[in-house]
Amino acid sequence: MIPQSKQFRCRTVLGMPRIFYGGRKATWSVKEQLAGDLEKIRFSKRQGRFNEAHVLVNDFLKHLPHDPEALFLKAQILNEGFGNGGSAKKCLEIIMKEVPTSETLHCWASSYYEGITRKGEMGGNPSPSRTDGKK
Repeated sequence: MIPQSKQFRCRTVLGMPRIFYGGRKATWSVKEQLAGDLEKIRFSKRQGRFNEAHVLVNDFLKHLPHDPEALFLKAQILNEGFGNGGSAKKCLEIIMKEVPTSETLHCWASSYYEGITRKGEMGGNPSPSRTDGKK
């Protein structure tokens, strides 16, 4: 029998009292606590709000600096939103060092890295053209 101090009574349902049993609070890891923030980052990136996504991912990385998912999102944000393939590749290099080659995220990171490299070799990410005729 559960001691009376651990029982919480609430309204009756169909004449029967419902009893909830209290205990210790669940302990959540930092990653679990920040899971919603990753969703906000993904949503902002999908909406093309790269400045917002960049701020959110940097805040996330303050708590978990080497989180592979967040680093992958940051690489995408830097490359797609700001045309900064060099910084994106640095994020991807960290992922490829820390994530085992057998994991899907490692495969995604290496493929994305190769794509950025090929794009750079083919002259991708050109600087914006100027309208005043100067180079």
